[in-house]
Amino acid sequence: MFAATHPDRVTALVLVGVSPSVGSFLTEDRLELLLDVVENGWGEGRLLPIFAPSKVGDRQFEDWWIR
Repeated sequence: MFAATHPDRVTALVLVGVSPSVGSFLTEDRLELLLDVVENGWGEGRLLPIFAPSKVGDRQFEDWWIR
């Protein structure tokens, strides 16, 4: 909203997790899992395999992710 209201004061935007549609990635089952993890398992690192699968097993990264 700020960027749209004051474009002269904004030089860049960083957009995270944006998409015109969720496509086939966010199925009903995945959405249910995501909402469950956010509500009941936040801070446990349970989303690491989804967002950074190549880092699973990297203890230093896992500690950072959980923190």
